[in-house]
Amino acid sequence: METIHTVMRFRCILVALTTGWITQSPVAAEVSFTGTYSGAGTTEEETREIEGLSITLPADQDDLLPSILPLIQQYREERSVAARTEATAIREVITEQEDTIASVVTSLLPMEGLSDDFPANYANSLTELQSVIDGWESWSGNLDHIHLYNRASAAPFWNEQTKVLDFGEIRYSFPEQGDLNLAILPPFIARIGAGVDKLKTDRKYERGFRWDIGLYAPPGVSAEVVAGDLAKLFPVLTNLQQEVAKQLGTKWIRYFLIERMLRKEIAFHYFDGSSGNRHLVEGLARLYLFGFLNKVEPDRMNILLPNLVHFPVVEGLPHDNFQHVEALDPLAPVPPESATIANRVLMLGLLKSSQSMEGDFFPLQRFEKENLPVPENGFNPVSFASAVRGAYPNPDQSFAEAAREIATLMRSNAPVSAAQEEADPAQKTKSIFPETYQKYTFGELTITAPSSLADAVAELGPAWSAGLEKTAETLRKRFNRKPVPAIPFGQADYAGLRRYGVEAKEPEVEAWLLQTAVTNNVEQAFAHLFDGNEIEIWFKDDLVDSLKHSGNTELFDWNESTGKVTANFTFSIPSELFRGATVEELLERYDEIEAPVFPIVITDSKVAGGTTEEKLAAIRNGDYLVEKLISGAEELSPGELAGTPTRLLDEKQTFFVVVHEVVEGYLIREVIGSPDRRWFCDGLANWIAMQECDRRFGPGTGREVMLRMFPPENSDSLKQKVNLPRWTALENQSDPISAAKGLEGAYYDFATRAMEQALAGKESNFIRKWLEEIRKTRWIRTHSGTVIDGYHRISEGDLQEILEKVVR
Repeated sequence: METIHTVMRFRCILVALTTGWITQSPVAAEVSFTGTYSGAGTTEEETREIEGLSITLPADQDDLLPSILPLIQQYREERSVAARTEATAIREVITEQEDTIASVVTSLLPMEGLSDDFPANYANSLTELQSVIDGWESWSGNLDHIHLYNRASAAPFWNEQTKVLDFGEIRYSFPEQGDLNLAILPPFIARIGAGVDKLKTDRKYERGFRWDIGLYAPPGVSAEVVAGDLAKLFPVLTNLQQEVAKQLGTKWIRYFLIERMLRKEIAFHYFDGSSGNRHLVEGLARLYLFGFLNKVEPDRMNILLPNLVHFPVVEGLPHDNFQHVEALDPLAPVPPESATIANRVLMLGLLKSSQSMEGDFFPLQRFEKENLPVPENGFNPVSFASAVRGAYPNPDQSFAEAAREIATLMRSNAPVSAAQEEADPAQKTKSIFPETYQKYTFGELTITAPSSLADAVAELGPAWSAGLEKTAETLRKRFNRKPVPAIPFGQADYAGLRRYGVEAKEPEVEAWLLQTAVTNNVEQAFAHLFDGNEIEIWFKDDLVDSLKHSGNTELFDWNESTGKVTANFTFSIPSELFRGATVEELLERYDEIEAPVFPIVITDSKVAGGTTEEKLAAIRNGDYLVEKLISGAEELSPGELAGTPTRLLDEKQTFFVVVHEVVEGYLIREVIGSPDRRWFCDGLANWIAMQECDRRFGPGTGREVMLRMFPPENSDSLKQKVNLPRWTALENQSDPISAAKGLEGAYYDFATRAMEQALAGKESNFIRKWLEEIRKTRWIRTHSGTVIDGYHRISEGDLQEILEKVVR
């Protein structure tokens, strides 16, 4: 039975917080335990060297090459010419910029005139930029590597935390569901965009450009169709590189020159020349550049601002040293390795300080307005700090906020270490509470809440403590039944599957045996659900602020792009608990499950100043779990949480399910992975499971189990809604079939009936021969039609007609 969940989980509540409201989703539970096949595909890649071009692609898709080589060759020729044209245009632009840049700098800074060194400084910057232009021509005009990746081979480049697929020179990011941003990152530029700190001019980049292009067509799509999609893509790639060159020449270089000249002029006119001023000069230059861009391109600032503030790498600073960043004071002297961070904190902090002010936010202009003169020899960190505190309200608070924001940006881009990935790639921290929150203890129960709610917590705590204790005791008594053992699976069972050409892997079989045992003993695990002895009560505003600054916690997630907070009250049976365990050992390990924390979120923080009754009402309004769980202990069951009765399987049903899943897994992994596979994979898996039940338990057992699991009277009433060839694999379903009550079961039933008709009277090795015929087509190209054609070639029967007639 196909599903894509990999852990058994009871998800009891989902609360979504936005800036103004909270929504509650229905209480629900999931009990599912199969592996996912949505990312199936070979990880094996091969590289072909063709006329000076390296092409790396999945080993099972080399049939693309004959169709795409002419396209690639044409693209290479056109790209070489275009790169020369683009570089020439950029050179022409920058040779005419000096007067314009001088005018911009003069208009931004409150000084009488430019320094005498301005022409020389400008010339030095142009020399530095010349290497960028040369690099663009030699690099972007020489495509020497194409990497065609699939979902499996892209996995090492994917960062689940940041939703970024990073190949180095090409970076794909997915900020929202369905959105895609693509960035070209030239290797001779630290980061393209306004505010670049360093050009890699100290080395020549001799290797040419590399395209990393995804092959996202699902299995079953022909090589010709995939090649046709790639043919449509190459003009898009051409336009994209031309746009990058345009941005490089007309915008980025201009911004670079403005900021570089601002640095030189600010340092000359306003600072004392000591090296400790570097971060102050750079921060001011960046802020003035921001002001200029905000005037000339206000609509683009949401794109440009991250390039002014954000950065992927900080040289000389460990990525995990976020506490250092959060504590950084940009007005104090900082070590050289912290200057890059400090200039961003300074820029962002001054910007935050000015948001509540009227008039010009430029610092040097504000100093004049507030009669804070520049010292005779220029500012140093001490005198500059004094001027800032005299010109801006609450600058220290703004700098602290800016430092936390920068640290959050750094944390979101910091690569996860190998040790962290091995330990737990989704590991999260405990909740980090504001200083105004306190812990209150009532027996075994701990409640963390704002101190302003102490009176209400004191009234609720004793009742909740006693209620949760009684709930846990009640459920343990109700579900204290004898464990259901795992079924044995011996050599005869492995041999039975080999008769059909199915080579079952022992670890996979053992995993299914144990996971069905987990399902059959789910009530014992469920009894631990209410051992929870910890409650967190939050004001919504405090929670959002904490998550912004400290990152997601075990209980709450914050989505930076949407501003939404999600609270998950989740009770899971971690896979590591039952890996390698017997059922008896598993039930003992249930005691190791960490009890969940109960979340309560109050949307109106004004209630803090209200009466005890108002506070009690606000807490109860934010409580979706505690009191309901306490009051429902006598009736509550896993089935009620799931919305359907919990179905515990007997020995025959368990064996049926294990055989079905092992066969289906083999078919998807080795024979067919296309989205139109379900009628074949689930139908054949059910048919084989029926035969194996007959072999193991006696004739007729398979039919008996099938009738109990998929009652035909339920299916017959839905046959008009069943279209077997259109039964889509779960990972490709946008509108799940199961939305109609009973329809999913009807599909299983009719797929099995179709397989029974197709295999009626066939010789014992027919399935083996059929699978061998299908596998003559490579897995990535196999689809439902391949299965039907293979059936016809070895039997001369019409399987398509059977699929249509079985539901008439």
